[in-house]
Amino acid sequence: MRSLLRAIQGGAFATVVMTAFRLPILRSLPPSANFWAKYVGDGHPEEYTGMGIFLHFLYGISFGALFGLLYPRLRLPRSATETEGVVWGTVFGLSLIH
Repeated sequence: MRSLLRAIQGGAFATVVMTAFRLPILRSLPPSANFWAKYVGDGHPEEYTGMGIFLHFLYGISFGALFGLLYPRLRLPRSATETEGVVWGTVFGLSLIH
């Protein structure tokens, strides 16, 4: 249970960092707003900002938690550093982008 809570915390942190980068710098909505507009709604993605951000956090936290649960099972040497975890987490996150 503790591993799951730590994984959820990591997923939430990574999602906040990504969102803090994306919104002010790229000035674009998360791709989930496009998803919602195309498959659920009937308007433009800008009309679904709230839902887009909610979905972005939902799957960001979920996949971050999944990584947090899978990472210890990679059988890395005991000398694996925190930096290596961040690198693997980044690779995992980037692999989720189409």
